[in-house]
Amino acid sequence: KVATYDWDGVSDDTSEGPQISAAIKAVEGCNTLLMHNHGFVCFGPSVRHAWVLAYYFEKCCEIQLRAMQSGGKLRRPKKAVMQKAAKDSYLPEFAPGVCEWEALCEMISFD
Repeated sequence: KVATYDWDGVSDDTSEGPQISAAIKAVEGCNTLLMHNHGFVCFGPSVRHAWVLAYYFEKCCEIQLRAMQSGGKLRRPKKAVMQKAAKDSYLPEFAPGVCEWEALCEMISFD
């Protein structure tokens, strides 16, 4: 689940921390923070989980940008439809990082 935050530029002190925290807490089950005009960050119970969430979030962003470039009108499913799809499609054995992580790590070369 994605929270959003209106990022205002370079943060050079900790005063922004409570605002960022509030944005994340406002979305139950949040695992991604989209900071407008900045980027995003994903988090979870492990690096594996967070990295895979970030990988798929970026892929979704790329697909959305391509759809927007088409010039056609985008049709968004109703919120209830999206919530049901998210609930029905979540399988713990296919949770982020469970299947992909080992294969991704094998692709890394430290030479």
